[in-house]
Amino acid sequence: SYEVETVPENYFAEQDKKNTDGSILKSPMTGIIKDIIVTTGEQVKSGQLLLRIESMKLVLSVNSSQMGKIKDIRVKPGQKISAGDFLMEFENEG
Repeated sequence: SYEVETVPENYFAEQDKKNTDGSILKSPMTGIIKDIIVTTGEQVKSGQLLLRIESMKLVLSVNSSQMGKIKDIRVKPGQKISAGDFLMEFENEG
């Protein structure tokens, strides 16, 4: 069985001070991309589920911390990732 944990909405905004507009989503942990819920070009709202990361039988749900459009997705299901890896980029709502 799996445990599911959700990343706090403000996690990604605080993790990288150089990313002041929050447009870059980086991995909070090492693991494997379990699935990606959104697609490039999709409009997302704050709190929307974006993807899930699996690590040692733990599945982490990663939600959007902002409204915006998905500009680029740099990972795919089954891909191994490390903490801090670039996952996706947003076009912010202006």
